[in-house]
Amino acid sequence: MPGLSATIDYYHIKVNHAITLPTPDDLIQACFGNITAASATDPACTVIRRNTATGALEGNPLEVGGLFGILTNSGKITTDGVDVTLDYRRNLGTILNAPAKLAINFGGNWTHSQKFRAIPTSINRECVGLYSANCGFPGGQLLPKYTFNERTTLSLGRVDLSLLWRYIGKMRYEFAGDPNLELFHGTVQSTNAAGVPCPGSIVFCSVPGTLNGATVDFNHIKAHHYFDFTTRFNVNEHFDLTFTVMNLFDKDPPIVGNTAGSTSANSGGTFPALYDPLGRRFAASARIKF
Repeated sequence: MPGLSATIDYYHIKVNHAITLPTPDDLIQACFGNITAASATDPACTVIRRNTATGALEGNPLEVGGLFGILTNSGKITTDGVDVTLDYRRNLGTILNAPAKLAINFGGNWTHSQKFRAIPTSINRECVGLYSANCGFPGGQLLPKYTFNERTTLSLGRVDLSLLWRYIGKMRYEFAGDPNLELFHGTVQSTNAAGVPCPGSIVFCSVPGTLNGATVDFNHIKAHHYFDFTTRFNVNEHFDLTFTVMNLFDKDPPIVGNTAGSTSANSGGTFPALYDPLGRRFAASARIKF
């Protein structure tokens, strides 16, 4: 097909001896998973550092140490999936007395699996499409199953009109019911910390929250679509102007509560590294070529 180029790549990556920290679930299970043997002085339990005066787990970070994990190089990461890229260009003849061209660029990813074992005694955790304080390694970045960027550009003489479509697939709260299982998809009904039954077959679920008086489901994130519109004026061969509207439709980020992820990843009740927390904004730039 004239004007079309495409690539499809399958990848399978394994990292042994990865430098990792135990997840919060690893640290808590080490202490409470064998509750008959554990005690306040057990090395597995001293990593849970409470307020020395009150015994509380929450409070001023200067007074409450929280969970303490040690970096090791005993982690293991494996991931596999498919990358797809498409590039299509075509001359459209003359439109509005100007030569017209169309360009379509697509880059998408399907992540089949990403398993992460922080330490040899922890579960081989699958985190694709999931979010929690345990998922988001490495770097605190969440990993949807499906993502893509698609840009359509119409060139009319010296003017380029470009629309970028960014897609982030749906995600849900991670639930590790049995530490010996990678994920639990049974039919056991349970409740969250507030005593409210979890939806469907979820074993553990987060507590619903409120935003502006409305109840917010912290257990699911719907698929997100972002659109950026750019106009570029090629004034002459040495000078061009570019105007961009990012997040054209002012899409709000998902609200998941401030306990749905690690502090480094979950900021302000959302995940700003993946979702846009700023809303619609504008940018302008000029380029001069000598």
